[in-house]
Amino acid sequence: MSFKENKNFKSDADSFSETEISPNKKLTTKQKQTAREIFAKYNLSELSKDEAKIIFNKLENAGIHGLGISEAAKEAGLDPNKFWILAYGRQQRGASGKW
Repeated sequence: MSFKENKNFKSDADSFSETEISPNKKLTTKQKQTAREIFAKYNLSELSKDEAKIIFNKLENAGIHGLGISEAAKEAGLDPNKFWILAYGRQQRGASGKW
């Protein structure tokens, strides 16, 4: 039986609301503190590619995604685009290639 045939199956899209993906959503106070703690463990002026990837993973594991990572990087004093390029090169971010 495929997912389409199973009437009890609900995809994430069924419950996804516009407010959850709003580009204007800001980090919570707790998320900002978590991001500060993550960035504080690294020398940001000499950040390596591997360290940048680790930071991305830690932020995502803490529930900070997309524009939230951009906001966190800015608060840490980093250019979000340069931070992305350091970690992932010119690989696109999402469908639009933007945060």
